[in-house]
Amino acid sequence: MSNASGLLSFEEEASLIEYQNESVRPETSLSLKRIVRVVLYGEAEYAGIIVRPDSLDLTEIPIGKPETRELLLINRSSSLPIIFSYKKVCFVDVEPKSGLLPPSGNMEVGVTVNPSKIGLVKTKITFDLLYFNRPREGQDYVLVGNAEIPITFNVLSVTTSSKPKFNMGITPEYIKEVGFKTDDIRFNTLIETPKATLVKKVKKTLDKNDDDLIAFPNDRPKSLRPWKSPVKCRTICAGIPRLVSASPDTYELSSSKTDLKRKEHSYYQNYTRQEGERLRKLQRCHDLKLSDYTISNKFDLLLTDAPRTKCKTHKDDEKKKSPSFIPLSPLQLNKVKVYPSYIKIGKAAQNSISTRTITISNQNNFSIRIFAKSRKPVVNFPDGEHQIIKPHNEIDMKLNYNSDSTVGRHNLVIDFIVNDNHTFPVSMNIDVVQRRVRFDREDVTFESDQCPYIYLDVSNPLNVPIAFQWQVPDSCFLFEPSSATIPPRRHITCLATYVPNHSTPSGVEVTLWSEYGRNQTVNVTVNLIPPKVTFKNPKITFDDIPLNLPLRGIMVLKNLGNEPVTFAVLNPKPMRGISITPTEGVFQGYSEQIFTVYVKIPACITFNCVVEIEVQKVKTMKFQISGNVIYPQIVIKPEILQLRKIVPNSFERQVFVIMNRSTAKATVEFRLDDYVEYTILESHNFDIRLPSVKKIELEANQQKELYLHFNPMGAASYCFYLPIVINDLLGPVFLNMPESENPITYTSVYEEQYILENRARPVPMPKKLPLVSVSSGVGGDLLRFSKLHWHFKYFSCLKYNSETEHEIKIWNSSKDNCHFCIRTDEVRHPFSIFYVAGKEIEMLPNAIVGKLRPDEDVILKVIFTPTIHGEYYIKLPIYLRNYLQGSVFNYMTFTGLFQRPTIIPTEKIICLEPVPLKCESEYSFYLKNDYHSDLCTISVDSKISELTVTFPDEPMYDELRISKEIRVFMKCTLTTAKYLDTVVKFWCTCGGECYVNVKGCSENCSVTTHAFVRVYTNILFNQPTVCTAKSSFTVSALKESYKPSKSQDITGLFGDTVSSIPSMLNVLQLDINYNESCFPVFPTDHNDTDYAQHMRCTITATEEWLFHQCFYCKNYYKIPEGFATLPEEKPNNEKFVRDKKKQAPVSTLKYVELLITLAGPDISKYVPVRKIPEDPIHRINYMYNVYSRSKEFLIRQGGWVLHIFPEHLLNYSDYEIFMKSILPNRPEYFEENFSKFLDEYHHYYISKQSWMDFILQTYKVLVLARVRIPSESTEIGSNETRFSSEFGSAELSSAYSDTSILTAPKGHTKRYSSLTSLYSVFEPSSNKVITNDMYRILEDLKVADKLDFWRSFSQSESHHCHVYNSSEMILLHWLEYHFNKYATVLWGPKGLNPNEDCPQSRRIRYFDFDLNDGLVLIVITCVYCPYLIPYLMDIYLNPTCAEQAFHNISKLLKSWNMIKLSFILNPKDIINPNALQMLMLVNYLYEILPSFSAESTLYFKTGLSTTCSESIVVENSSDFPVTYNIIFIGNDSEFFSVPNTVVNIKPHQKTKIHVKFEAKKIALENVTMILNGETPKHHYARSMVFNLLGEPVPSHATTTAVIPAPLYKLLEINLQIMCPYGGPKIYDVYYATEEPNDIRTCKIMHWAEEKQRKVPKRMISNTVRLQFNNEGIGNFDLTICCVTTQEKTFWIIYKNVDVGDFTVKIVTVPETDTKMQLPLTVVLPEQFKTFKCSCRGSENFITKARCPRTLIIKVPCRNDFLWNAVTELMMKIVDERDLPFWKTYLGTDAGIHINKWMVLEPTNETSYDIQKIFGNTVTYKIILENHSHKIYLPSSTTIENVHSLDYHEIPVHIASNGSHISDVRFTMESDDELELRHYHVRFLTKKEYNNDMQPVNVQ
Repeated sequence: MSNASGLLSFEEEASLIEYQNESVRPETSLSLKRIVRVVLYGEAEYAGIIVRPDSLDLTEIPIGKPETRELLLINRSSSLPIIFSYKKVCFVDVEPKSGLLPPSGNMEVGVTVNPSKIGLVKTKITFDLLYFNRPREGQDYVLVGNAEIPITFNVLSVTTSSKPKFNMGITPEYIKEVGFKTDDIRFNTLIETPKATLVKKVKKTLDKNDDDLIAFPNDRPKSLRPWKSPVKCRTICAGIPRLVSASPDTYELSSSKTDLKRKEHSYYQNYTRQEGERLRKLQRCHDLKLSDYTISNKFDLLLTDAPRTKCKTHKDDEKKKSPSFIPLSPLQLNKVKVYPSYIKIGKAAQNSISTRTITISNQNNFSIRIFAKSRKPVVNFPDGEHQIIKPHNEIDMKLNYNSDSTVGRHNLVIDFIVNDNHTFPVSMNIDVVQRRVRFDREDVTFESDQCPYIYLDVSNPLNVPIAFQWQVPDSCFLFEPSSATIPPRRHITCLATYVPNHSTPSGVEVTLWSEYGRNQTVNVTVNLIPPKVTFKNPKITFDDIPLNLPLRGIMVLKNLGNEPVTFAVLNPKPMRGISITPTEGVFQGYSEQIFTVYVKIPACITFNCVVEIEVQKVKTMKFQISGNVIYPQIVIKPEILQLRKIVPNSFERQVFVIMNRSTAKATVEFRLDDYVEYTILESHNFDIRLPSVKKIELEANQQKELYLHFNPMGAASYCFYLPIVINDLLGPVFLNMPESENPITYTSVYEEQYILENRARPVPMPKKLPLVSVSSGVGGDLLRFSKLHWHFKYFSCLKYNSETEHEIKIWNSSKDNCHFCIRTDEVRHPFSIFYVAGKEIEMLPNAIVGKLRPDEDVILKVIFTPTIHGEYYIKLPIYLRNYLQGSVFNYMTFTGLFQRPTIIPTEKIICLEPVPLKCESEYSFYLKNDYHSDLCTISVDSKISELTVTFPDEPMYDELRISKEIRVFMKCTLTTAKYLDTVVKFWCTCGGECYVNVKGCSENCSVTTHAFVRVYTNILFNQPTVCTAKSSFTVSALKESYKPSKSQDITGLFGDTVSSIPSMLNVLQLDINYNESCFPVFPTDHNDTDYAQHMRCTITATEEWLFHQCFYCKNYYKIPEGFATLPEEKPNNEKFVRDKKKQAPVSTLKYVELLITLAGPDISKYVPVRKIPEDPIHRINYMYNVYSRSKEFLIRQGGWVLHIFPEHLLNYSDYEIFMKSILPNRPEYFEENFSKFLDEYHHYYISKQSWMDFILQTYKVLVLARVRIPSESTEIGSNETRFSSEFGSAELSSAYSDTSILTAPKGHTKRYSSLTSLYSVFEPSSNKVITNDMYRILEDLKVADKLDFWRSFSQSESHHCHVYNSSEMILLHWLEYHFNKYATVLWGPKGLNPNEDCPQSRRIRYFDFDLNDGLVLIVITCVYCPYLIPYLMDIYLNPTCAEQAFHNISKLLKSWNMIKLSFILNPKDIINPNALQMLMLVNYLYEILPSFSAESTLYFKTGLSTTCSESIVVENSSDFPVTYNIIFIGNDSEFFSVPNTVVNIKPHQKTKIHVKFEAKKIALENVTMILNGETPKHHYARSMVFNLLGEPVPSHATTTAVIPAPLYKLLEINLQIMCPYGGPKIYDVYYATEEPNDIRTCKIMHWAEEKQRKVPKRMISNTVRLQFNNEGIGNFDLTICCVTTQEKTFWIIYKNVDVGDFTVKIVTVPETDTKMQLPLTVVLPEQFKTFKCSCRGSENFITKARCPRTLIIKVPCRNDFLWNAVTELMMKIVDERDLPFWKTYLGTDAGIHINKWMVLEPTNETSYDIQKIFGNTVTYKIILENHSHKIYLPSSTTIENVHSLDYHEIPVHIASNGSHISDVRFTMESDDELELRHYHVRFLTKKEYNNDMQPVNVQ
């Protein structure tokens, strides 16, 4: 393969290898630090598949008959997938046509041949091979190859229809089975016929031309079906023609029935004809052209439907017929509404049905008929296409859209035809897509320093359920649920989890597989950033390391971040003899990872090495290990052991001293296996019972005195070096090997390796090892004994197994006489010695004296006759005359055993598993009885009556019948809560006895009995049993009947199965617990039982609780390592401690710190709290005392810790010191009362169980006990707990103390006890609204909640339970009470999810199974935190699978994360719950949720675009600083803000929190502000919640513009608007005509809507969206036309969704122009000067119209200035297409009426002032200006029609007789003062008038 294909050439590869080898050399590593080389390596594979079989030969197949074969396609590649696609060829189909073959995968495809052509066909089946084309766009796949196989087949023309065939057994008497295909057989057939039927009678009549059909199946023509074919058909034997009459039923009906049928036929025929005639007439009526509905006679149309004739056969004429339907007039048609007019179904799946509803309303006074008709045949109407709608009614018509397999967008129209005349078209749009879920993200990225969970929403936008699956390769990512089916139009929340793993890649491609759709690839990565980790001490220094001896050190790596990190030791063996464990793993946030350094170096060197640890793959940590390996300086004195020469069977001893003068421990091993005559003992006295010394350990500067014993058996001479091996490496030294004396001989090999590694330098060693020369000689035999050491044993029960007598033979093996003496001073009962035979000897009282000549002997007999049980030992010295100057020759020893009968239990301490009340606990063990008689009986003494012991089995004997085992059954049943700590005595008649310490507990508390309840509850839920209240069953029966199911139904998870199980565990009567678990030892890692899994989950839950709730997320302590190790030194921080006497010591035990956190500093009265001593012995003593006192404290508070021993709470190093050095010296030490010494492995698991139980019992007595029935002076969920014990009584504060006191500003805070605010909360992501009614209902229900809750609890049976105590039952009842009370409120018919059925009420009796669907916890959250309801609406109220429950829980946890609850959970922690963890969760919620209810409401009211603020004073009354996190819920627009979201309050200090409201939008802002006191790394404080209600005042204007505008004229103006928010933005323009002071009642309309109304108005503008520049300035064009004299104000509101709103106030002031006077001329009559006034008073001038001095002024009825302005205004607002109409009709009566109709519309508020000008009759006040002549006008006048083009006459009286009458100016003002008319009247003579050419308008 060439380089172009992505592979390296051989030369490049060789150079690469050479570079890699050179890169690790020390001399070149420094020069390459700045060089980065990237090696790209790729492999190309030929795409190919294997097809089996490789050819198809179908031989011969009939035409038209398909043939099917199967092909197996196999992917050749083992690493890459391949896509195949079939290329179509004639006659051959393949199914599936395409598919994906995974690497090395295979798939079967079906090949179907459809032959349609005769002959031989040879062709090929071809598959195109495709691959993903990732680098390119627009092309999904690329062709990479193909595969072909030949196919051959021969198509034959074969008749497929079988021949007709007769049954040869038919006869005229019996014709039943005629034959096969006899329907078309004629008499002239050539088919073989039955001889009995046809040959004799029929064949004679047959003719070859007779082609009549034969009638079958029988010869009876009346039983044959009617025959209507023109072909004749006759019976086979009689030849009778088959009936073909017009009335075929005549032979079946009687004459009366035939007449009845004829009448009915005539009736229906007449009815059909009448209906036809009616329809024809109706059609002619519809063909008439009805041009005007108002003149059409509807009664004539109705008469056309009247029947012309009456039915004579039926007498139901009185029944009313359905009304006929007629065309509707426009007004009637306007009362028919069909909506919606447009249906957008959206996305729908292929081959599915989408249902929608059309509403049709009829507001007419008569019924109408609707006929629905789709223009495409894909829509049907389930309820029928025809519907009758009654008057003033409406109906909903359902329609179903049946989508086919065609993908794409489809549009169609559905016509709703009213009365067969009028059509209402409804458009429908639908997108038919593949069945595929929607996931909007292409990338999922984790941040390694943040939460390792990401919630992902997978939605189903279609109308059918869709299944999906996450296909995740092997990586550090986990997707849950891995697969699910999403209901239509819903979604499922998944959880992507980053599981740190150092060996997996940090980025993968995850495939989201959808049903019947394309897969979606999601890139999942994690950004690995350098974590915050540090070493407590980055260097380990071993001062003096013993040579070749193991040494262990500890290095601690601390995680300072919140998230878990991975680590891997890059060099776990940095040098020979040093190893690091563990080599890789994960440790949690704020936890410590302990690395153990094992050192064992077989050379004396000084070394220094570096260990590199890669953390999170991005950071390398280094710590240094250094040390000095010293030589073991062993000195042995004397160096020469010269033993005296002795004879065989004698002994000699020599003392020597061995010293360790080095500064490290050393070991010395004596290898005397080759020298059996020599023994080393630690005692000077000879005692055969003492063990010999094989190996000793010497601490630094320690010495020991040893004795070398020599006991030869024959003559010999010895000379050798004492074979010693120092530190398992140096030695032994041999005489004939001088090099073995030099230590370098043993270490040189190792030293050379260290020197080559360049990491150590050698340390000088001495040239010689310590040498001890041993020499001795053995002469000839003197006196020999058959044996010197004798053993006797006596069994009273089995005497034949006793050894009570032995004969001792003594003889002289020398050549001289031998005088011996055996001292018998110590011989006493039960031993006795007798002479038996041989040479006579002298038996003296204190000695045996004898003389033996050569080869003489003597035989003595020793008898052992004990009467008292015990072990006996005597030692008799032997002396020989003249032997070594009277020294002892040797010793003869007698050891006798009279075994006492023993009873040895297999377990001295029995810890029974804690069980609920009334549950029998059974434990079986064995008693090993040794040396008892056959008649022995065993008795039992027990101080507790509830504890019984039985012996059901026969004893089991061993082979010698010396010992036997008896099985013991111990049973205990307690009906009350009781801790069992007793001693059971077993004794027998033989005198044997033993004691067994029994510890147990029976308590109704799941914290204690969690393992038992959980394990057996699992059995109950997998095998539900229905029990009545009186029934019971045993656990043994459950074990026998329990069979785990392969798949678990959802009902077993979410309630139905739970309801079938009895509601309380005490009803179940769990009878027996067999104690089959490993308690009190924690399960090992290899234990995979249910009990082990539960215990692992429990200890993890306990660690999480400690981390989050007790240590405030500061340090994560693992159990037992975190508590058993010593704490680190802490600086004494006196800054925040007020009372120094109560402050904790600088360095305290972690458990003591836990007690202080939970109970306060007063715990020091019961547990010693002081600084940990530095001295190891004192430190371990102090720790032991603390744990002992803590155990005593917990016991007296009700905790069960009897099975816990304080020494098991120590780490193993301290445990070793305690057991070896401290415990034997303690005054309470008694060996049998303490547990045996444990190795490290067993100690770890016992310590783990002990610490877990110790902490859980602490939780029970200090945390769970706070939940109790309140007294009259306390409230629910009190945070204080009082303890009383023998220590005294003390009030201990809780971890969640009420440390904050709220002070709210006066006049702005409303205190209320309800759980929610008084206004609406809007869901950010939807249009759903939590209405006021919902909150009001919840508030009303909460008024008497406390009293109702405790009353219901007292009335229930919850406080009488054998499993749970009162605190736990309160918690369960708390959940049940709120769920059953509020679930229907939240989710009932009037609730938030009216489309789903409300979940049924529940009886909650389990902390795990009753809560794992999330609904109960959601309800309790909504009750106390109603501001979270919008985020908890999209849930499944009745989950049918675990995935839907997972969705519910995910929504719940997301809402908890929003308010930052400190109890952190994963969804799988609830869906697969641990009962104890759920108990902790519920207890936490019970204590915390009340503090998350709103305490008060702060009201903010300010002008739009302005700000206001309020203050809250918070006081810290505790002795610790507290920190609050301020969280806003529903503040997406960020209108509410605080200067700092984190508030720190010092002890006993106050702080003020300023809350600012910025009124940017015209809307009520309802925001919840949470002061969360659960801040990590700080002491927790009580949280507080406030409702913030912000109300902007829209009438507040940033700018007020007063615009004077001329009356009856258009004014165009450009206003510069300054935006208060600045920036280039576009704002929508709104307006209000009334001052918008209250946003609840103000009417604000969009300017674009007003622009659509083409009516005259005072202010118009074409700008509906205003653009502001960078300086925030926008130009607003206005046209103002004042047609009334009234001053009018407009509030222009500019809205931007992203920025905000602001208001500009525009005031329009009409200005009157004096030049706008209409000139009028009055022509004076001739001789007017001579006219005399006939009026008698000035008051009658106008009223006397006949006065000669009275003239008439003709004023136009219409105000031309006004209507000219209106006309000009209309020309600017109407559309261009409407201009011709308005130009023609605007001034006419029709135009005025149309305009009036438009203006007078009720919704037209902007034209309110213009509406006045459309009144017909107007009364005007006439105002006459001052003039010199006496001219009088009436004070008022009324114009009947101000729209008329005629004139209105106004009388004018001229009282002056002057020659000249001056002009008159007067004004007409309407009574409503909205209209003004100005007139200028000239009085002219006729001549003057003619001269001026003025028109005559006056008489």
